[in-house]
Amino acid sequence: MDDELLSLATCVSRCPLESCYGRRSWMVRLVAQNDTRVVAVTEALAPYAWRTLTPEAVCRRALAAVDPHRIDGTEGVARQDERIEVLSDFLAGCPWRSLTAAGLSRRLVSVLDAWRQESQWLEIQLRWQAAQCLGREEREQTTFRITTASLT
Repeated sequence: MDDELLSLATCVSRCPLESCYGRRSWMVRLVAQNDTRVVAVTEALAPYAWRTLTPEAVCRRALAAVDPHRIDGTEGVARQDERIEVLSDFLAGCPWRSLTAAGLSRRLVSVLDAWRQESQWLEIQLRWQAAQCLGREEREQTTFRITTASLT
């Protein structure tokens, strides 16, 4: 497992997600080889000469396998889906064409999981900061009312 984590860390080391969030790189844990999402992505890529596809096409196929939506009567992923950019950025820093379909699938699902966790943490932080600001506003309004009442 350490070798797998190290090889993934090599791919992730150039991932622009760090610069997107402007903070830190995050640890990516490889999901299990038999994870149903990994199997689905592998099955979605296997029938194609996926090494010749563009990174975006690979990402769209992977996302459609993991989270299929109906778009214009066909299964797929909307072009505006932010996860396409996340996975494409990951592929830009990883020699993905040298991997097997299963190896690539496992890494794509792992990156999606890490991105989802980072997004959830960001949401928690934003809610906490909003609550802090709201609490500060309420304290300031109470102080203003007390000050105004004492002046009259």
